Parts: sequence; C-alpha cells; structure tokens
Amino acid sequence: MTTYRLEPGLGRAPAGARGSLLRVSLQLDAVASGALGLLSLVAAPVLDGFLGMPVALLVSVGSLVTAYAAVLWTVATRSRIPRPAVGVVIAVNLLWVAASVAVVAPAGSR
Repeated sequence: MTTYRLEPGLGRAPAGARGSLLRVSLQLDAVASGALGLLSLVAAPVLDGFLGMPVALLVSVGSLVTAYAAVLWTVATRSRIPRPAVGVVIAVNLLWVAASVAVVAPAGSR
C-alpha cells in the first residue's frame, strides 16, 4: 500500500499572502468609498437632478462615506489587521448593499 504525505500548508496561500490580499482588498474598498464620498460631496448639486435625491441627503451620505473610507484606510494600514474590524467592514458593506437595493427597487417598479 502506498501512502502519500502532504507537506504542512500545501495548497494554501502563505500567511503573508493572505494578509496582503486582505490588506489590498481593504485599501481598494477605502479608495472606492472615498471616491464615492467625495463625489457625493462635491457634485451634490449636479447629482441632485440626475439621481432625484435631495442635496442634503447626498451631502450627508457623502460625509458619512468619506469618514468610513478614512477609518477603513486606517484599519487597512495597521501592522496587524484586527479580526473584529474585518467583521465590521463586511457587515457595513452588506448593509450598504441592502440599503442601495432598498433605494433603487422602488424606482424600478415605476
């Protein structure tokens, strides 16, 4: 009978690679969120007519998303990314998607 032995960690990404993938993902999320937040802040009067949302709402959302992006960037650039912070980021992103669907869904039924 032939036995095969797998080396420890075979088929897995090295620990540093996993951390760097998470770090890059968080940084990309921070950049995308920051861009959306700044766009909402700067272009709120133009987006008002285009999106049909009040300027005050766009400015509020833009401020919140810009602040979220700054916190996200801070988390992503720490030497060790805390696991609870990653859970919070995932939860906030899921809530953002749910809220976006809730806002868009009624517009699609017209």
